[in-house]
Amino acid sequence: MVKRCCWGTCNTDNRYPDRLVGGIRFIPFPKPGRQLEKANRWIRLCGRPHNQLNESILNERGKAKHLYVQSISLMEHQLTGIQIQYLQLLPAMTQ
Repeated sequence: MVKRCCWGTCNTDNRYPDRLVGGIRFIPFPKPGRQLEKANRWIRLCGRPHNQLNESILNERGKAKHLYVQSISLMEHQLTGIQIQYLQLLPAMTQ
């Protein structure tokens, strides 16, 4: 299964393992059926256009199962360990 990072303008995926250095993990995007508030917060903070990432896309299993945020995207933006643990994303466009 292909895991794609959907944070900001990141286009990392797991199809080429030799490019994934430094212990990159892919963290699943929260699903609206289980965590609606968290999913909506992630959608807003990821900075993708509405047609690329929205609640209806997350409700479609065929599309949602490939949506992740890579751990490096989180760490590059100087999140603390507690923020990473609870996955409190910063807005993607505040780089």
